[in-house]
Amino acid sequence: MLIRPHEASSDVKTYGVGAQILSDLGVGKMRILGNPRKLNALNGFGLEVVEYITNHTK
Repeated sequence: MLIRPHEASSDVKTYGVGAQILSDLGVGKMRILGNPRKLNALNGFGLEVVEYITNHTK
């Protein structure tokens, strides 16, 4: 997937808002549905990705 510069900044803002919501809800460790990706910014909110769950059937 190609991320254009304007899309990349939008993603960062979206993750930040989502991370704040998850943190406020008391989420700490998460299992993510989807393909692995770097989400380093989540550590600043006290969130940790412990597993990625991918769908291997097509």
